[in-house]
Amino acid sequence: MSEMIQKMWYEQNGELSDIVCSSGVLISRNLNCYPFPHKLSVADAQKCNKQIIECLEQDEISHTPFSVIDMQQAGDQARAFLYEQGLVTENFLASENHIEQLLLVSEDHEMSIMLQEQDHICLKVQKSGLSLQSCYEMLSHYDELLCRKLPIAFDSTYGYLTASPYRLGTGLQVYVTLHLPMLERSGAVDRFQMTAEKLGIQISKVAGEAWEDASVYCVTNRITLGIREDAVVSNLDGVARQLVSLEAQARHQLLDGNKQYEDRLMRSVGILKYARMLDCAESYRLLSDVRLAAWMKYIRLPAPQLITQIYYQTGEAFVASHCNSEQNKTTRCQIRAKIIQESLKML
Repeated sequence: MSEMIQKMWYEQNGELSDIVCSSGVLISRNLNCYPFPHKLSVADAQKCNKQIIECLEQDEISHTPFSVIDMQQAGDQARAFLYEQGLVTENFLASENHIEQLLLVSEDHEMSIMLQEQDHICLKVQKSGLSLQSCYEMLSHYDELLCRKLPIAFDSTYGYLTASPYRLGTGLQVYVTLHLPMLERSGAVDRFQMTAEKLGIQISKVAGEAWEDASVYCVTNRITLGIREDAVVSNLDGVARQLVSLEAQARHQLLDGNKQYEDRLMRSVGILKYARMLDCAESYRLLSDVRLAAWMKYIRLPAPQLITQIYYQTGEAFVASHCNSEQNKTTRCQIRAKIIQESLKML
């Protein structure tokens, strides 16, 4: 491991980070010499994992070091942390009948490799801001390595074969998360969704009780069959850029000269800077206002991706990982408030 402190991916700047929280790409692949994960025996799952890991160790270009986590040994809190940090999919955690599940994670949490998810291999890369092309290029390197060294299940008519028909074809899942408070307020998100559906793209609020009032939306592809991988990436990138432009227009139309809204945003800044206890839902709602206040130049953040960083460092599982088992919700709310105050101390 490097002696230098490795920055997490969400601490790094990305394009349009003031509105775009994150970008991610996932690729699912299977080996044609084994049944799908839900049909695998323990012995075959172990052999399958061994082949995949040995293949990844032959990477002579990126030399990315991975930590290996045996999911059978991971407790509930650890599993919740991995999900909250975007390192595993919901399917990976829900695969109760799947055995010998392993997770490979890069030091900066930018890349993770799930073995025995719905499919034998699920590669994932996540980056700050609008970085779909960069995510795809990074993932393609590993995909090409796997396809060159392993007997990947592929059909000349249908493309890459997957356990779920929703992944069949490219096996590619692409997403962007965006902060869209003004489009949400005007109802434009729902109207734009109808247009996006024609391109096979879905726009929905980020799931979870804590995110209910955070105005953060996930834009993702729904079509994997009959389309090229680069087209999936470029289509979604184009839709994300349109949303960023529309959100910026809506902000100017609704907020320029609006002193009442400015007062609301600055009150939220004050609460986050001085509150002694904050639960997750309240902090995410207030952080939405702070992000908007920074965009409107009412305040100046040290870095545009700071609010995304705070999201990942104040989630329930992250805060719980900094507590002992005897500490209660009140203590966790106090710890969260301290993390946010430290992050915003330059304001």
